[in-house]
Formats: sequence, structure tokens, C-alpha cells
Amino acid sequence: MNNQSENWQIITHETGFELHITAEALAYIDSVLSDPYLRLGAEKGGCSGWLYVVRPESHLAPEDIVLKVTDKISVVVNSQQAEELLQKIHVFMKTLSYGVQLKVEKRGEGMHCGCGESFQ
Repeated sequence: MNNQSENWQIITHETGFELHITAEALAYIDSVLSDPYLRLGAEKGGCSGWLYVVRPESHLAPEDIVLKVTDKISVVVNSQQAEELLQKIHVFMKTLSYGVQLKVEKRGEGMHCGCGESFQ
């Protein structure tokens, strides 16, 4: 892992879903998020079968779970994806040759592609 900080905050939903996020990632999200929510999810694609989705969100779906991370940041995850695909999700800033980037990784079992953009 190539993250700049090991200062992890763990937010647990009553369903058991855990989000691990660094202080640096929270600061970055706070600086760019104008919608009320940040959606974390997955969609079919990539070389390993699934791609991470991270996007601003203004509306909730009935099947969404909401994790209040800070006074300004709430993360939304589809409950089925949270249970089946996104367990042990980690959000952090990664240093690249051209700067830093918000990254999402699934920790634990499963296969990841070489570039880290998709998972199985």
C-alpha cells in the first residue's frame, strides 16, 4: 500500500459494514464535495470483474446505508454491495508520479488487478 498516512478512522454501520478512511482522504473529500453525500460502490468492469465507484450523491435510494463520517461528510453505500462486494473497504490518498489521488481498496480475500483499479 502506498498511502501517505496510517491515521485511519473506522466507521461502523449497525449492519456491520466498516469503512476505513484516512484523515488525509477526509480532508480532500471535504475540500471537493459539494453534494450532501459521497457514494462508494462498485460496477461491473475492469480486468478483475468489478470497478470501484466514488462520486458525489444528492439523493438516497431506499436500499442505501448512510455512514456519518464527520459533520460535513456522509458516505452512502448500497446495502447489497456493502454486504457482498465492499467489505473491508479502505479509502486513502495515494502518491503517484503526477500528484496524489483518492484511492479505494478492498482489503482481505479476493483478487485485485495490477493497477489496483478493479477487484474480484
